[in-house]
Amino acid sequence: MYVDNAGECGSCHSLCKTCVGPRETDCVTCFHGTFLDMSGSCVDACPAGQYPSSSGERVCLPCNNMCLLCSGGDDADCRSCRPGLHLDNGHCVASCPHGKYAASTGRCEPCHASCAGCLGSSDKDCSSCKPGMFLLDYACYGRCPDGYYAEEVDGQMTCVTCYHSCNTCSGDGPNKCLSCQSDFILREHICYEPCSDSEYFNRFKQMCARCHSNCATCSGPSESSCTSCSDGYGLDGPRSRCVPCCPHHDDPTMHGCCTCDHQHST
Repeated sequence: MYVDNAGECGSCHSLCKTCVGPRETDCVTCFHGTFLDMSGSCVDACPAGQYPSSSGERVCLPCNNMCLLCSGGDDADCRSCRPGLHLDNGHCVASCPHGKYAASTGRCEPCHASCAGCLGSSDKDCSSCKPGMFLLDYACYGRCPDGYYAEEVDGQMTCVTCYHSCNTCSGDGPNKCLSCQSDFILREHICYEPCSDSEYFNRFKQMCARCHSNCATCSGPSESSCTSCSDGYGLDGPRSRCVPCCPHHDDPTMHGCCTCDHQHST
């Protein structure tokens, strides 16, 4: 019962044991088995944002304002968090600490053992790596695989793509190759496409150049750098020159020509 403004006794709401008015939110104490929440109602369990007092009084007390559900009033007593926050060891945090990620459960969960920082639980979700490891496509490696070199990027050792012609490399650019992709040739840390049969590699210009017109293949630009000959010429081996093939029955020593058999010197 309660006393109204006219001094008359009135009945409490059926959920209240004692009250200050007739409404269900006018309770002062509750019957056994229920709790008095912060709105003044008697409830079976404390609602979100409140927890039952451990003092013996069956009342609901407010959680820390970061908590949605809690087991006590301290900021380390959260059981779940308000929207936009993540639960980490009883605390509600705006972002998970390094080594953990924000899971869909609303909790901060540990990264995979290979990751220092991460976006998810697998070894392909790494955002950073532990010392001595290298980051490539969100995974951490003990060494960079072929086609990549190690470089520090924003404080993280990262595997960076080699120049396209390099198979392995020591750094960025075409002149840092250690080995080449197939169909390329390594010269002084640069991978070149192989020269055609009628070309040789000019080391000074670092490019392929045409052989002398008498040569089919060669090792240099001059007429004495031939390794095989064009049609109608034969190779004078000691001088590496291609000389015209002798007409039938001509003496090579007299005419400065070669006796050719299928365009090869004899």
